[in-house]
Amino acid sequence: MAFFETDGKVGSLLEEYGKELGLKGISLEELIRSHRALRNMSKVFNDERRNAINKAYEDAYNKALNNMWVKLDDLRKMSVQEMLELLRDD
Repeated sequence: MAFFETDGKVGSLLEEYGKELGLKGISLEELIRSHRALRNMSKVFNDERRNAINKAYEDAYNKALNNMWVKLDDLRKMSVQEMLELLRDD
């Protein structure tokens, strides 16, 4: 299939976009194929990102639920005895 076989405005836009990419030209089919590939990569990235956020949320929730977080300011105010009591496993 020849480049720029689409006439009119679409053909002009394809020609201009191809030049921006450093190509002699780009066909409408190539543009669509490229767009599909980018959409698929974006979906994979978004799925991975969503999974990482969900895991971070679950980890933070579980740590908070299990009282494993101590504020640094609170820790500074504690005596050694209070720290030992905090660490004691009952």
